[in-house]
Amino acid sequence: GSSGIIQIQTPTLAIANGGVIQSQTLGQGNAGLIQVDAESITVAGVGSGIRSGSGDRVFRAGPIGTGGDIRLNANQIHLTQGATLNAETYTQAAGGNIVINGSQFTATQQGQVRTTTFGSGTAGTIRLNLGDRLLLTDAGTGLFANTAPESTGAGGNLFAIAPQAWIQAGAGIAVDTQGAGSGGTIQLQIGQLTMASQGFVTAATTGTGKAGDINITGQTLTLTDPGTTIRSGSGTAQQRGLVTGAGGDIRLRGARVTITNGATLSAETYTNGTGGNVFVTGNQFTATRQGQIRTTTLGSGTAGNIVVTGDRLFLSDPGTGLFADTTLGSRGAGGSIFIDAARFDLQAGAGIAVDSEGQGQGGSIELQADRLTLRDRAYITAETATAQGGNITITTQQPLVLRRNSLISATAGNAQA
Repeated sequence: GSSGIIQIQTPTLAIANGGVIQSQTLGQGNAGLIQVDAESITVAGVGSGIRSGSGDRVFRAGPIGTGGDIRLNANQIHLTQGATLNAETYTQAAGGNIVINGSQFTATQQGQVRTTTFGSGTAGTIRLNLGDRLLLTDAGTGLFANTAPESTGAGGNLFAIAPQAWIQAGAGIAVDTQGAGSGGTIQLQIGQLTMASQGFVTAATTGTGKAGDINITGQTLTLTDPGTTIRSGSGTAQQRGLVTGAGGDIRLRGARVTITNGATLSAETYTNGTGGNVFVTGNQFTATRQGQIRTTTLGSGTAGNIVVTGDRLFLSDPGTGLFADTTLGSRGAGGSIFIDAARFDLQAGAGIAVDSEGQGQGGSIELQADRLTLRDRAYITAETATAQGGNITITTQQPLVLRRNSLISATAGNAQA
């Protein structure tokens, strides 16, 4: 039969020094629910955690029951020093879900919330419903819904709702698939999201399963600092020439979206898998100081497109811009860039470019704006080294303004000259 429920009601729950609360099934019965209702919950230390499992590394064949859910209801929840909330399936059955309801959730020093499938069962969903804030900080810290190598089950989805969130100092959120199953979707609804100091949100595939999508909505979305990224990926540099799943799409929607100080939105493919598209919609979109949106193919798969829509778009500083590329040695076609804005200002060396250095055809640029101004070495270019180049189409309601060595150019390489 199924295992029983673990239900704890206490003002304060502290788990440390390898302490574990666990629900697991190794037979046909389902694992039971783990539910904690408290004012505060702290889980600290490597080996400490709350765990749910369907099967294990030994008991994984035959009919085995589903994993149990983990539900935490508390005003404050803190994971730290390698502690985990973990739900796994090694079998044909679905893994348990992890649901966190509260005011504040903090994970630091490699504290993790993780769901994983090692078999054919679907990994569980991670869901956070927070009334105040989400804070993820330090490398190795984060929310992860993954599929393991040689697994065939789909990855779990990841949902988070909070008025404020910080993802920083190498912490992150990821839905990655390394098997045949598709990766899960990331859905964040955050009033004010700040990503800094190598914080990341990623959806990638290194298996044959398709990568999941990333959807983020909020009032203010800010990415800053080198290494900070929202990324979709198909394959790795070591997998060039191999078969992997397609990359997922990235969608950002906010009243104010800012990318600065070397932060990136990127979608890339190293293999035959199609790269993901990047969609950004905002009343105001700003990229400065090498902030970039970029899609790239480094293999035979087609790169994704970039679509930016907003009332006011502003790009400034060298290295800043919207870029859809193909790299040297690649065979896939480049992505295109589509822009629709009421007012669009490019300045101080910022640009928009579709460049093909490989064998695939370069993408095109289509830009619609009521008012478009380029100044101080700003540029819009379509260049190709060996293949057919893309077109540049610009439609404006007011006169197009180019000042101080700004450039609009389409150039074919020597092989096409």
